[in-house]
Amino acid sequence: MAFLKNFCFLAGASELYRQQATELISANLQWTKQFYSSVIEHVTSKCDSKICPWNVFRLNPKVSPDLYEITIQVNTDTFLYNGSVKAHISVDDPVQYIILHCASILIPSKPSVYAAGANGVKRDNTDLSTSTGFRYNPLEFYVIPLKQALTTGKYIVEVSFEGNLLLGGQVGLYRGFYEDNENGTAKTVNLAATQFESTHARKVIFYFNNLLFVLIILYADVPLPR
Repeated sequence: MAFLKNFCFLAGASELYRQQATELISANLQWTKQFYSSVIEHVTSKCDSKICPWNVFRLNPKVSPDLYEITIQVNTDTFLYNGSVKAHISVDDPVQYIILHCASILIPSKPSVYAAGANGVKRDNTDLSTSTGFRYNPLEFYVIPLKQALTTGKYIVEVSFEGNLLLGGQVGLYRGFYEDNENGTAKTVNLAATQFESTHARKVIFYFNNLLFVLIILYADVPLPR
């Protein structure tokens, strides 16, 4: 909008028409931002699964995790946490999208996909994704479009995210507390608690189908500082 204000002489229209055009564009951008997920869901419901693979409730078995590197940091004063998932995956058939489990309470940032070398590190810094992703809430998926189909091989998927201990109910990663009566003064101490069954991990991290493997890594290797 600043462009129209600064270069109004290029618009070739009166001030009234420029103002109307600016308001219309602003309204369209706001509508798009507000209803983006709903539009995706509506279009997908009419889309063949060969074109929109995220409307199938099972993830592609040709994409499987080999290893997860997970970091989660929790602030028990604000009840907010942030984290990252680096998933080392094997692709056994060409795919145009990377699809992971993810509940709507997690807020992802820019995802990345890299080819992996023989030693399990990035072959180079070429991001194979479009650097964008979108949710498909009916099946709690997070979809990462790729610049071109991945061929058979090893890859690394990286996603950073933010979450809130108060939004997931008492499953996944949630706020707990206890009363500390040290020195005769009652004090509420917050803590981060976990409860995992079946689909609860998607309220904490992004992951593929191997849920048991995710839980082992999560419990064993992720520090949850107070």
